[in-house]
Amino acid sequence: MCSRSEAKRRHRRGTGGSPWGGLALFVYGEGHADHAALSPRRRPAGPPLSRVAATGSRFSFAWDGTGTSAGAPARFGPFHPADPVSQPRGMSQLTLVRHGQAAAFSEDSDRLTELGQRQAARLGEYWVEQGVTFDTVICGALRRHRQTEQGVAEAFRRAGKPWPDVELDPGWNEYDAGAIMAGLRPVLQERDPRFRKLAADAEAAAGGPERNRYFQRSLEALMDVWVAGELTPEHPGFESFADFHSRVMAARQRIFDGPGGRSVAVFTSGGPIGVNVQAAMGATMDHALRVNWRVRNVSLSEFVFSASRLSFDSFNRLPHLSGHPELVTFR
Repeated sequence: MCSRSEAKRRHRRGTGGSPWGGLALFVYGEGHADHAALSPRRRPAGPPLSRVAATGSRFSFAWDGTGTSAGAPARFGPFHPADPVSQPRGMSQLTLVRHGQAAAFSEDSDRLTELGQRQAARLGEYWVEQGVTFDTVICGALRRHRQTEQGVAEAFRRAGKPWPDVELDPGWNEYDAGAIMAGLRPVLQERDPRFRKLAADAEAAAGGPERNRYFQRSLEALMDVWVAGELTPEHPGFESFADFHSRVMAARQRIFDGPGGRSVAVFTSGGPIGVNVQAAMGATMDHALRVNWRVRNVSLSEFVFSASRLSFDSFNRLPHLSGHPELVTFR
């Protein structure tokens, strides 16, 4: 191990590479790190990460490889723009914004609740207060994406600040959970007693105070099967996980193919955010949804990128809701 300051000095001298490739960790203490930045080293062959978990805005992970901290758990979280190594020269910035709280469990679920509208407005006000600007704004095509972007845009307009014209890209849409459940649930209920019990518990809890918890349990079990690709039912609107992952990566590549030196904001959902975090960390594809379960409404996940390189800066941040605990939600 080395001290935090020594790790940063080594990185500036080009000796701060990471055994899991693509990202460099500043490691200090017992396997702790607070920063991820581009590494000049080439990514080694094979999957580098053996475990990824997320709690709030911090990650825990373990990697396979050689080096001082190989195999040890590490954690990292957001760092500050003032950090001299956090803004590589000539790189673009990408901010992924999860939509505000949507009206889950209602017939018209693809819309923001009143609380979700307040969350979006607060994000816009915070960005105005901080002098944050963007060159490009992209929005998924779902209604909750557009309403979140509109809430932010209205805060800029009220303050007399410019806001770019939004570009709609359905590649940033969430997976269709309804179609996945309709395609997979009947088969799983028939063949898997464990899932049958989870589904029955969720149905019994519907409308009660424990509804979210039991629904989440059954959803996670179903989505594990979807990610594994074990079943591909013939159902209208069913999109395999591999196709979903490819769609999101293609949407990201369209941003990478644009001009350099830009600041880009994308209004999207937890699934696409999970895919981008998983890909940036070099983790296996099944980690994308593990990240997704932890993404909070109207949270910020930030990256820097060029046409061929990506660095993961921060995950699931809510600086705009500091002092507003009533506005912090997962669903």
